[in-house]
Amino acid sequence: MQRDFTPRNGGRTPLIHAAMALLLASLSSPVWSAMVTLPEAAVESIFAQSGFADPIDLRIGPTIQYVAPDLLDVDSSAEFNLLRNNYFGLPNTTVRLFFVDTISWCGDNGNVAGCANSTIAILDSATAASPTVGDELIAHELGHVFGLEHTSGDNLMNPTINDGRNALTLVQITELLDDYNVLFDINNKPYVNISPVLVVAAATAVPLPGAALLMLGALLPLGAVRRRRA
Repeated sequence: MQRDFTPRNGGRTPLIHAAMALLLASLSSPVWSAMVTLPEAAVESIFAQSGFADPIDLRIGPTIQYVAPDLLDVDSSAEFNLLRNNYFGLPNTTVRLFFVDTISWCGDNGNVAGCANSTIAILDSATAASPTVGDELIAHELGHVFGLEHTSGDNLMNPTINDGRNALTLVQITELLDDYNVLFDINNKPYVNISPVLVVAAATAVPLPGAALLMLGALLPLGAVRRRRA
């Protein structure tokens, strides 16, 4: 089952894509590729809230660069499965976070910012880089990887997200701690192995310059976005 993070009409993602287009025109390189943004401390704080006996430690490995120009936009179940079935030699308990340019398919939904199943999450890299909702997008999609479904109320898994809505219930915490992706060390402390995978058009692709990142951050609109499960 794939899950997605879908903007409300007139909401965040269409404007992000427009902002990306403006930035592309100003960059010297003709190649646009995704970027990896993984705010470890902010995401860990969501999985360290009241109700966790011990916080979940995110153990983030080196970024894997995956040259796949046809997958910069994930637009079909076939493309989702191409990413899902590529383990890069990693154990099946390592969660793969794929960072792409855009996601225009997730189940029966299009124009989304995140899509996940029990082994991977695919993220629109521009939304993941947002200083207001990036950590929540990543934590929400990890929640789906850990088996959580959408719910209502002031909750991380609410299909509409606003900055700061990160609560998890005791039932949700118990459920995700039982997921096979959550491991325990010799001191019985929970942790998750994560490998970021950067999807690029070519091995020589240049990361988005810092100045352009600042411009993109300034162009990210405020407001709610909506997530739906396929």
